Amino acid sequence: MPKLRFLFILVIFHSLGTTAQKSADYTTYYQRIIQAEVLITSGKYTEALLTMDSVFEDYSYVFLRDYKVAAQLALYIGNYQKAFHYITKGIANGWSLKEIKNNHLLQSLQHKPGWNMLLKTYDTLRHTYLSKLDHQLKKEVDEMFVRDQKLAKINLGINDEDAQNKFLIQKFAPQSERHMHRLLVILNQKGYPGEKLIGNRLWAWTILSHHNSISAAYNRNDTFYQTLRPLLLTAVQSGELSPYDFAIIEEWRISVISEHREKSYGYLDTLTQKDVNRSNQLRRDIGMRSIELTNKLVDIQEKTGIDFFLEGLMWVKGKIPILSTE
Repeated sequence: MPKLRFLFILVIFHSLGTTAQKSADYTTYYQRIIQAEVLITSGKYTEALLTMDSVFEDYSYVFLRDYKVAAQLALYIGNYQKAFHYITKGIANGWSLKEIKNNHLLQSLQHKPGWNMLLKTYDTLRHTYLSKLDHQLKKEVDEMFVRDQKLAKINLGINDEDAQNKFLIQKFAPQSERHMHRLLVILNQKGYPGEKLIGNRLWAWTILSHHNSISAAYNRNDTFYQTLRPLLLTAVQSGELSPYDFAIIEEWRISVISEHREKSYGYLDTLTQKDVNRSNQLRRDIGMRSIELTNKLVDIQEKTGIDFFLEGLMWVKGKIPILSTE
């Protein structure tokens, strides 16, 4: 088997968590955010922001990415009050001051009257965010992530295919199975340990993706992920796990098992035009935007300077490529 394409995820930001919800089913949340994105690609920026406003009113937990987009969108249409409002909401959900200052579009706000007030309230808002997190669980998942990364790095340093396969089965797989067992307990007892619960969306996502990419032979017979999968889908529906994060976890399994012959969400393997319909159906099933809408947002991103924090950037830079079958 060719050298396994392991992920290496560095923790680049911390996100948010909360407990209360006005609505427990996020199916409509995802659909309405997509509606706002369609409006954005049509140049209807004010209508898009109003749509996002209404979503945020109906759900007391909001994905940090959506607050970030709303803040930038408000600034782009000249609504500084709304921009500061959503930056404040974002800080209370994990948006760091460093990230805000480094956002090219938002830098102009540093010269507006509301900036000094934002700085004065930052520590209080940050404390609000940190108080929502399960810090004991965060520490445990971080330790799992560190152990995962240690063996993954060793794997990348093995150049002999037979030696690598032996390492994966004898060393990596047993540790990964222990992690899957523990994640099953966590999912059943507390929920998905991601952005909402521990303020980090990358650690569990990486551990699960690594498990799903051990080898074609191993993953075809694996039952650990199949046991976890329904709970992950429940976490998507309840707003604990982004559908975009679930898609990459799932795509690793599909790609590795099929040895990259079966195409799915469009991140790890290049799609042909014939693959797009199936990919879009898989996306619709879990609340993701279509391939076409994603690519249109890339155009708007380049035109406006708004960062839409599009997923899959480790594998897809810019538009999701589609190969012509002609």
